[in-house]
Amino acid sequence: MSGSGNNAVTKLVQRVFPKMPDFFGALDAQTRAQMQAHLLQIWKNIDITIVFITLKLTGHIDWSWWWVLSPIWITALIVMAILAVALAVHALK
Repeated sequence: MSGSGNNAVTKLVQRVFPKMPDFFGALDAQTRAQMQAHLLQIWKNIDITIVFITLKLTGHIDWSWWWVLSPIWITALIVMAILAVALAVHALK
């Protein structure tokens, strides 16, 4: 991700969560950029989740609620795994 992309992500996060502490502050620049990109991906997945919930509630799909909410929980699991690996690597240094 380019430097201008990182600035855009940082500004977006600060605008949405102005009082949020910098959880990514302890990470190196590359890992921080990756985590910020994953955070944006989670926000994008919320849109598709809203569509899935709407289709489920209106009866257009008969999926299990696990699959309806899968864009959120699958992405969250991936981000947690990446963060755990990044923190483990950082701890080993």
